[in-house]
Amino acid sequence: MCQDHGNKGEVYGFDGGKKVKGRKRHIVVDSQGLLIGVLVTEANASERLGAIVVLDEAKEKLAKLQVIWVDQGYSGQNFANAVQQVCGEPKYRTKV
Repeated sequence: MCQDHGNKGEVYGFDGGKKVKGRKRHIVVDSQGLLIGVLVTEANASERLGAIVVLDEAKEKLAKLQVIWVDQGYSGQNFANAVQQVCGEPKYRTKV
């Protein structure tokens, strides 16, 4: 049984937009839901930056990448351009 000594750990922050304390988890999975990469950041960290970091760390496993599904926190042309730089030129048409 794990005991909680009140320690929050190194990765802990406050997201002013959502008004919550804690952590953000950036997770990359394949089409079957198998884990490819994960990054845990402070709650106040940028969602887009976290996604780019986890994609960069997992890029060797993304050689056959065709589609990236993201929620609204990861939208925008700048994010799409950053993904393109990390993952390479798109082989298929993308929609942002």
